[in-house]
Amino acid sequence: MSDFRDRLKIAIKASGKSWEEIAKISGVSKRTIDGWLKKTNPKTPKIDQGASVAQVVGESLDYLATGNPPAGITERAFSIAHDYDSLDAEGQQSIDTSMEGLLLAHRKVVPETGKAVSE
Repeated sequence: MSDFRDRLKIAIKASGKSWEEIAKISGVSKRTIDGWLKKTNPKTPKIDQGASVAQVVGESLDYLATGNPPAGITERAFSIAHDYDSLDAEGQQSIDTSMEGLLLAHRKVVPETGKAVSE
């Protein structure tokens, strides 16, 4: 089961930032972040510190704390977005190109504007 520690570790890795950068940008000490990531008896973050780190790694504190996707987003869509974000620029460009083709095939869209044609 995924918990705060696991989600934070994944978010840190996905951010592409080092612990040092995250600590410096967020204003939360490396020692504090390390305490959250300990395998045994991990510390619980204070809300303000957790929110600062969450912002730096590009996640919501709600997601890191609960694992729930943001309101209005299905778990499947959230999972796909996370997978997309973990790709390099070439992989993301490949997905973008594929999605544009699929959207054109499944909707009547004017390619120049990207807007749906009225039926």
